[in-house]
Amino acid sequence: MAYTVVNSSYNFFKSLTYEGTGSTQSISGINFKPDFVWVKDRDNSRSHELYDSVRGATKRIKSDSDGDESTQANNLTAFQSNGFQVGTGAGTNASSQTYSAWSWNCDAAASVTYTVKVVSDSGNKYRFNDFGTSAVTLDLEEGGTYTFDASDSSVSSHPFVLGTSANSNEYSTGVTYKLDGVTKTYSEYTSGFSA
Repeated sequence: MAYTVVNSSYNFFKSLTYEGTGSTQSISGINFKPDFVWVKDRDNSRSHELYDSVRGATKRIKSDSDGDESTQANNLTAFQSNGFQVGTGAGTNASSQTYSAWSWNCDAAASVTYTVKVVSDSGNKYRFNDFGTSAVTLDLEEGGTYTFDASDSSVSSHPFVLGTSANSNEYSTGVTYKLDGVTKTYSEYTSGFSA
């Protein structure tokens, strides 16, 4: 059996906890569109709920049951570019309940969306997905697709470009961006660099 080394595993797997609200909400911060999501209510004995993109977002199976697949229109309702959406169902979103979610990206190449903000910590700097630091290294895999969402108002007067080092070569071709919610044509960066 052949095995594949996975660099940058966070592009393919993410675990997190979230608080149920009882109202439709998006669970974000995953940095990819998941193909498989496993959700468990940590506060009670509800079943483990599993959803995948092959069956469709509302099609649930349970890991702790031999029951058939069932349609749950109000639990996990959509796979989104940066996570997933849950409806009003108690299995994934009961008010004041804490949930654990494990998400997998099963695509061959990475597809990551970074939210870009400008912060003031010893000068104006970019921050990605609120990592907590501005001096962050982003691992870009060859053939991966990376979207840098610079729609936050803090970026409005700061041009966003990609470069290999400060005051060095900058790359703007192949970079996708949005202006007032409209995608501009020269913005999607596909990494051509190998590790």
